[in-house]
Amino acid sequence: AVTLYEALAGTHPFIRASVFETANAIVTREAADIRELRPDCPEDLAQLLSDCLRLDATRRPLTADDVTARLEAIAC
Repeated sequence: AVTLYEALAGTHPFIRASVFETANAIVTREAADIRELRPDCPEDLAQLLSDCLRLDATRRPLTADDVTARLEAIAC
Protein backbone atom coordinates (compact mmCIF):
# COMPACT_ATOMS: atom_id res chain seq x y z
CA ALA A 1 0.00 0.00 0.00
CA VAL A 2 2.88 2.37 0.75
CA THR A 3 4.37 1.69 -2.68
CA LEU A 4 1.04 2.23 -4.44
CA TYR A 5 0.42 5.42 -2.45
CA GLU A 6 3.90 6.66 -3.36
CA ALA A 7 3.42 5.80 -7.04
CA LEU A 8 0.13 7.68 -7.18
CA ALA A 9 0.96 10.66 -4.95
CA GLY A 10 4.66 11.03 -5.67
CA THR A 11 5.54 10.97 -1.97
CA HIS A 12 5.69 8.55 0.93
CA PRO A 13 2.50 8.74 3.03
CA PHE A 14 4.45 9.25 6.27
CA ILE A 15 7.45 11.29 5.12
CA ARG A 16 8.62 13.92 7.58
CA ALA A 17 11.66 16.19 7.94
CA SER A 18 13.89 13.54 9.53
CA VAL A 19 14.22 9.78 9.67
CA PHE A 20 13.20 9.86 13.33
CA GLU A 21 10.07 11.91 12.60
CA THR A 22 9.18 9.61 9.70
CA ALA A 23 9.56 6.50 11.85
CA ASN A 24 7.50 8.15 14.58
CA ALA A 25 4.74 9.05 12.10
CA ILE A 26 4.59 5.45 10.86
CA VAL A 27 3.81 4.15 14.35
CA THR A 28 1.72 7.04 15.70
CA ARG A 29 -0.28 8.62 12.86
CA GLU A 30 -2.79 7.70 10.20
CA ALA A 31 -1.66 8.28 6.62
CA ALA A 32 -3.00 11.41 4.97
CA ASP A 33 -5.89 10.82 2.60
CA ILE A 34 -4.35 10.44 -0.85
CA ARG A 35 -7.05 12.74 -2.26
CA GLU A 36 -5.34 15.63 -0.47
CA LEU A 37 -2.51 15.18 -2.99
CA ARG A 38 -4.46 13.57 -5.83
CA PRO A 39 -8.06 14.82 -5.81
CA ASP A 40 -8.67 12.76 -8.94
CA CYS A 41 -8.04 9.47 -7.09
CA PRO A 42 -11.19 7.31 -7.22
CA GLU A 43 -13.04 7.01 -3.90
CA ASP A 44 -12.74 3.19 -3.84
CA LEU A 45 -8.98 3.30 -4.34
CA ALA A 46 -8.54 6.05 -1.74
CA GLN A 47 -10.54 3.96 0.73
CA LEU A 48 -8.47 0.85 0.01
CA LEU A 49 -5.24 2.76 0.62
CA SER A 50 -6.65 4.23 3.80
CA ASP A 51 -7.70 0.77 4.99
CA CYS A 52 -4.33 -0.78 4.18
CA LEU A 53 -2.40 1.98 5.94
CA ARG A 54 -4.49 2.07 9.12
CA LEU A 55 -2.55 2.59 12.31
CA ASP A 56 -4.64 -0.11 13.98
CA ALA A 57 -3.51 -3.33 12.30
CA THR A 58 -6.77 -5.07 13.23
CA ARG A 59 -8.62 -2.69 10.90
CA ARG A 60 -6.41 -3.46 7.87
CA PRO A 61 -7.35 -6.04 5.20
CA LEU A 62 -6.47 -9.47 6.53
CA THR A 63 -4.78 -10.95 3.46
CA ALA A 64 -3.17 -10.03 0.18
CA ASP A 65 -6.07 -11.86 -1.47
CA ASP A 66 -8.46 -9.37 0.15
CA VAL A 67 -6.45 -6.47 -1.25
CA THR A 68 -6.23 -8.12 -4.67
CA ALA A 69 -9.99 -8.66 -4.80
CA ARG A 70 -10.63 -5.02 -3.95
CA LEU A 71 -8.12 -3.83 -6.55
CA GLU A 72 -9.73 -6.06 -9.18
CA ALA A 73 -13.17 -4.66 -8.31
CA ILE A 74 -11.84 -1.12 -8.70
CA ALA A 75 -10.27 -1.94 -12.06
CA CYS A 76 -13.60 -3.10 -13.53
